[in-house]
Amino acid sequence: MKKQTIVIASILKPVDDTRMFEKMAQSLAATGRYQVVVIGRSGTTTPTPSIHQIGLGLFSRISWARWTASFQVAQQVWHLQPHLWIVATHELLMAAIWLRWLRGIPFVYDIRENYYRNIRYSNAFPLPLRGLIATYVRIKERLIVPWAQHVFLAESGYAREMPFFQNATVIENKSTITDTPNGKPHGKRLLFSGTLAESTGVMEAIAWSKALHELDDSVTLHIIGHAAQKTTLQRIREAIKGFHFITLEGGTTLVVHTRVAEAIRHADFGWVTYPISPMTENAMPTKLYEYLACQLPILLINHPPWTKKCNAHAAALVIDVPFDAARVLERMNTSMFYTSPVTDATWASEVPKLIQAVEGILRHTSLPGHH
Repeated sequence: MKKQTIVIASILKPVDDTRMFEKMAQSLAATGRYQVVVIGRSGTTTPTPSIHQIGLGLFSRISWARWTASFQVAQQVWHLQPHLWIVATHELLMAAIWLRWLRGIPFVYDIRENYYRNIRYSNAFPLPLRGLIATYVRIKERLIVPWAQHVFLAESGYAREMPFFQNATVIENKSTITDTPNGKPHGKRLLFSGTLAESTGVMEAIAWSKALHELDDSVTLHIIGHAAQKTTLQRIREAIKGFHFITLEGGTTLVVHTRVAEAIRHADFGWVTYPISPMTENAMPTKLYEYLACQLPILLINHPPWTKKCNAHAAALVIDVPFDAARVLERMNTSMFYTSPVTDATWASEVPKLIQAVEGILRHTSLPGHH
């Protein structure tokens, strides 16, 4: 039987993005029933017989090239005429609705972020524009998403934040990384992984690592990830200049996920230091799942939904503000971690939900020319 074609597309995410490629594309392709095409920014290609990648090139977050990328994606989808299109960013919703009307191509909206809150409460855009852009995005979502066949939510909390998105399945961003712990922690190798931004707490992790190093010079910090904003990257570089126990990997470039996995496996503790805001209050950070799945002890900002998740496994030291370095160091030296196994942090639990949702959508939709 001929395989059905599924396109998964974003504008800013790379073709080897963890959620689009490692999680969704590989899980769908593994069924043997689908030919999957991933469209996004150029990344490290990982060709497989059942997954094809189409790179859009590289461009800055605020640029003409970013705006025209939507037309590139629409052109590719028009040509491919897939049985299903998984739209992984609000920027492609206009293209999705036009291709739905003109070409009959069904689409699913994969809500990876609450874009309204992220735009409204972060410094990604100039302050006078944040409210306008956020409102525009939310109106666009409210008008177009009812035409979608289905909605995927990357966070269970989004169902509360965005109850107007009906017909939704929660498919959480759990970890594809796993590790067999070997008596960690051996030392004080601290890790900050993932997006490097003020909203993810990288500056707090740097400041608090310095405070710990002053009391114990075996403390080191490895920062690995990508900073989308040049001003944030400059702040990070200034903050770590001259502090040789702090290393930075990535920064200007996207870091392949295999390198992040390697960094997690070599660390003794992982920082989860997001300042709590409307952007993060109902979200579960992907790296929290990754640290849990690898049984990496966590230095965790005090946010009840996250502490509850970690307390069940003795996975974290909860950090209060102001930061008490001496107290934290003492607990790092004396605490026992992962006294019970972690069974709810890996992507394996989400795969059946993804497959079932996609099969249900394809059963109830037909595309001209596909029989």
